[in-house]
Amino acid sequence: MVFSPRNIVSVGAYLCGLPFSLLGRLVPKKNIIVFGARNGKAYDWNSRYLYEYAVERNDPSFQCYWVTRSSDVYDFLSNQGRPVLRRFSWRGFVTMLQAQYAVISSSITDIDSNLLSGAIVIQTGHGLPVKKIGYGFLNHFSEGGFFQVLMYKLSCLATRIFDRQCRFDYVVSPSDEFVCRLIEDYRIDRDKIWITGMPRDDLFFQERPACEEKGRVLSFLPTHRYHLAGCSNQLKDLFGYGFDADRLQRLLEKLDCTFYLKFHHLHEGTEDIFRLFENHSRLKIYEGEDAMTLLLDTDVLISDYSSIFCNFLHLNRPVVFSLFDYDPYKKAQCISNLLDNPPGPVCMNWDEVESAIQEALESDKYSEERLAMRKRIYKFNDGRNCERIYERICSLESFRSGDFGGVE
Repeated sequence: MVFSPRNIVSVGAYLCGLPFSLLGRLVPKKNIIVFGARNGKAYDWNSRYLYEYAVERNDPSFQCYWVTRSSDVYDFLSNQGRPVLRRFSWRGFVTMLQAQYAVISSSITDIDSNLLSGAIVIQTGHGLPVKKIGYGFLNHFSEGGFFQVLMYKLSCLATRIFDRQCRFDYVVSPSDEFVCRLIEDYRIDRDKIWITGMPRDDLFFQERPACEEKGRVLSFLPTHRYHLAGCSNQLKDLFGYGFDADRLQRLLEKLDCTFYLKFHHLHEGTEDIFRLFENHSRLKIYEGEDAMTLLLDTDVLISDYSSIFCNFLHLNRPVVFSLFDYDPYKKAQCISNLLDNPPGPVCMNWDEVESAIQEALESDKYSEERLAMRKRIYKFNDGRNCERIYERICSLESFRSGDFGGVE
């Protein structure tokens, strides 16, 4: 939590929520698991896939619920017959108080930070820690000038006292590769990190219908530029560096490809990009929420500092790295060493990206490098990550067989 006026409001909200937090610690717990993602506004990320696994498993020892503040998500899951609760409802209120376990993908505000104060919180993440987050991100600013260090210390103090967003009981990881960074980011003990694999990676091992899209698919999924100071429209800046929509359209027609851009959720609704793609039939904005579905249909991924390329390694298809703003981004966000030697061509402008795309489609030269990195960062490649996490939950001492229920 960075010290700012916005987070002063968060502190105020925390103080107002103290009675509910106390109530959350006093209410007896039952074998209920609540799931959520993206501050309760979306149905995606790792918690979604673990939720679907738990519901399909239909274990009588647990009751599982997705908790949301979104009417669209509520209606979608209700129409599917899946157990879902409105965050601001009496039934949701009581069930969250009774929940023994909470599964999230970002912070406890994916569900509720106060009502779940007595629950065991399992952080599944919404990506791999290629960039520093949480305390690790704050530590990145601990060696600056006097003012910067002062803000760092105040931020750490505020986070420790008022904020549960960086404090979890357990965190999942795909391998030992990320353990040190997770310990720094979340200030969590090593024995609280579960090496199980990531829930949504199970999707790559499931059979699915073939893509209906004609031709080949190129996907560009840039990460956020939220922390780059002095940028009024950070995402649009990526379409500088020699980007020419007409030229790219001609290349796509020649290669029989379609180019999809998926916004990071912090940049959704960037009107400048919509205008840039207008009148170019091969340049499209991806409308779906879940990036995994797009990856399954992608022939060549264009990636930057997003960890999405790590998920894509399961398919062993070409990746082109667009590291246009590498130096300022590394300074602002502190990137891990995975991108020191990426398993694909590194491009510094769109002309190089277009050349790399053609080469990747004609002759894939990086297959062995991708397989080596996949082996390095994933302990498991069997499609059973959700099963391992679920069994870990069942093995916790807090698990009480037969003690389950909620408000009907």
